[in-house]
Amino acid sequence: MIGTKPVAVNQNNITTKNIALISENSLHLYNHLLRLYYSPVAALNHTFALSKVHGKAVALAEAEKLNLAGNPYYHTLLGELYRDADRDKAPEHFRLALAVAGNGADGQAIRLTIETL
Repeated sequence: MIGTKPVAVNQNNITTKNIALISENSLHLYNHLLRLYYSPVAALNHTFALSKVHGKAVALAEAEKLNLAGNPYYHTLLGELYRDADRDKAPEHFRLALAVAGNGADGQAIRLTIETL
């Protein structure tokens, strides 16, 4: 088990350097978690952390390998990663996410995202 201790975050002390360090630490922890126990959710979170540390292009290459077509979070992640790179693919993935998610809270959040594209 990985030991953790609570960390108080003062918003006035958050800097770009701190955010980068948090992202790198998160990526390291997800790498460790995936070695111990693979799960689709952990893989998606790992890919998101990867995008923050190494950029969206690197994360897109890894995300495409996951091939979790029936998972709305997979398509939401792809939509976010494509948002700046491909203005056609981003909404396509958000629509796929909506089709899988349905009308619940996730579907409502995805609809709001589509409206802001």
